[in-house]
Amino acid sequence: MSEIMRLAFKYKLRPNRKQEQAMRNFSGCCRFAYNALLAQEKEEYQEYLEELESSVKYYEEDLRILS
Repeated sequence: MSEIMRLAFKYKLRPNRKQEQAMRNFSGCCRFAYNALLAQEKEEYQEYLEELESSVKYYEEDLRILS
């Protein structure tokens, strides 16, 4: 059986002050967007759970009436 050859490269960035600031701004924007979308997903999921819970209660009442 043939061996798999793995290759890796390491690079070290040496940005000047302007480039470093641009990288920080970019990563900050990415973090903000990620956190905003995560909060939205959590909120939608919580609404889904609440809706599911109310549906279950509704059907439990129907089952009690039919029993």
